[in-house]
Amino acid sequence: MARRRRINLGPITGFTKVDTGDGFFVVLTAWLDAGAMEKARMGWEASGQTAANMVTRPGLQVANVETAPDAAVTLGADTLTSSGVKFPSAFTDVRTTTQGRQLARLGLWVKNPSGTTTLQCVLLHNAWLELDEI
Repeated sequence: MARRRRINLGPITGFTKVDTGDGFFVVLTAWLDAGAMEKARMGWEASGQTAANMVTRPGLQVANVETAPDAAVTLGADTLTSSGVKFPSAFTDVRTTTQGRQLARLGLWVKNPSGTTTLQCVLLHNAWLELDEI
C-alpha cells in the first residue's frame, strides 16, 4: 500500500541567465530513496522576481552515486511566475525516471522570459513537496 509524504522546504532564491530550453535547475531537497518514489508534485509561493514572466516549474534529478547525477528532468509545463502561490496539479508519475536508480532529489527549474539573458532572480518560499511512495 502506498503512503503519501509531505516535505516542507525552506526559502531559496533562484538565479538564472538562461532564457531557452528547460532553464536552470535549483536543488531543493537532499537525496531521497528513488526506489520508493512513485508519484510527485510540488507547490510553492513566488515573489520578488526581477523580470516579469519568469518561469518556475518542478524538476527531478536521479543518481546511483551522489557525485554523478543524471541530468535533471522537468515535471510539468512552463509556469509563468507572478507573485502568489503555485498550487500543484495532479501527481506526476516519476517511476520511469526513478526506476533503476538509487537516489533522487527534487527542485525547481528557473528560466528567464524569452529574450532576457541578463542575471535575474526570483524568491521561492513556502515550497512543499508531496510524494506517493511504495
